[in-house]
Amino acid sequence: GAQAKNVFFAISSSATIGARSEFVGTMIAYASISLESDVKVDGQTLAGAAVSFENAGDVQNPRVVKA
Repeated sequence: GAQAKNVFFAISSSATIGARSEFVGTMIAYASISLESDVKVDGQTLAGAAVSFENAGDVQNPRVVKA
């Protein structure tokens, strides 16, 4: 099966991961990414402007990198 480190999603503007979702892979958005309540992420979320973790559930080992 696929591993999170080998799955990439490229978004041309902004993205939202809906409530009670699970995301696996790397999401790269031009503008921003928002994680709604009870979201589980196995991978990375990278955005040009902002990544919002408000009410996100299972965010382990977050790393913030400023450009």
